[in-house]
Amino acid sequence: MLTRWLNRDVHFRNLGGRTGQDSSAGPFAGVLSGFLLGFAFAFGWTPCIGPILAGVLAMAATSDTISRGVFMLAVYSAGLAIPFLLTALGINQFLGFYQRFRRHLHAVEVGSGILLLAVGSLIFVNRLTLLSGKLSFLNGFVK
Repeated sequence: MLTRWLNRDVHFRNLGGRTGQDSSAGPFAGVLSGFLLGFAFAFGWTPCIGPILAGVLAMAATSDTISRGVFMLAVYSAGLAIPFLLTALGINQFLGFYQRFRRHLHAVEVGSGILLLAVGSLIFVNRLTLLSGKLSFLNGFVK
């Protein structure tokens, strides 16, 4: 019963747009779905962003000048905003790629599961260093 509850799936497909000629969702459907998406996103990110933002705010508050504190907050904000702006610019290209890639998705899931089991097994038998030894050629990329 718990497994079934954890694997549930909820969709809000009719909130964002029209389904045919009439819209049964009402005139504020786009606003409502945008609010719900933003709320869910903020709820999920709060544990991740909260401590980092607190640290940046503490550093900005104790900085020597106001301009340095404002600069730190601006860089932090840009670090959050730029990936979202780039995502918005490239979403159509990604969706086109994803339509072609969907048929391979099951193979990627199976391969990822096998890789996860292999790494977990190495951790279980305390042999994760074998993996780092095999991947030492990647050290050339980091200086």
